[in-house]
Amino acid sequence: MRLFGYLKAHREIGLVTKTVEIEASHKLNSAVTQRLNPSLSNEIRSTVLNLCWDRMHELLGCLAMVDVTNKSRLAERLGDVVTMYGKLLGAARQTAGSKVRSHVKSRLTTVPPYLRGIASNIYARQFLVDRTQLRRLLGKSPSLNDQTILAEAACLTEVYNKIEATTMFLASTDLLFSPMLNEDGTVKSDIITVEIRQRFSVECDWPHRISQRLE
Repeated sequence: MRLFGYLKAHREIGLVTKTVEIEASHKLNSAVTQRLNPSLSNEIRSTVLNLCWDRMHELLGCLAMVDVTNKSRLAERLGDVVTMYGKLLGAARQTAGSKVRSHVKSRLTTVPPYLRGIASNIYARQFLVDRTQLRRLLGKSPSLNDQTILAEAACLTEVYNKIEATTMFLASTDLLFSPMLNEDGTVKSDIITVEIRQRFSVECDWPHRISQRLE
């Protein structure tokens, strides 16, 4: 809510697209349904859901609704996003077995022989930790809506940067966008996040981290 508070005070910088609004509605409905006790009456469930809907629309009300008018460019960028995740999935599949051993072997060349047993375990563990975000793709792929949202952000970045230098933030708690964090808030793994930044000039991050960067 801290980020929404900031955007409410600076209404000229917050953006939302119809795709984001639709996806948020789906996620809200799913989240509320999962949290409510199945034994509750339909009337109570409907009331709770309506209250949550009202709150969501109140929050979205501080954002400007925008649309990507160049649909052909949007299609191109969506194709780029799909290609990127496909390549990242391929990279994720290479993070086991021989790839780990090859990485560890390359790191051991400067390690004294009597320390190589300990060093091997450390390097192997760190290799996997650094790629934790990437390895999530092995169990879950971003939905078409999620990929469209990223493509829209990439298109809007291009549009606004033609006017003036602009940093486009994409606030998300989705770990296929935003970095995985340690308990102390430091970044644990961000290979996908960095790839998005390099390819599309879009900064994906957690809402509270974006608010910290803006304030």
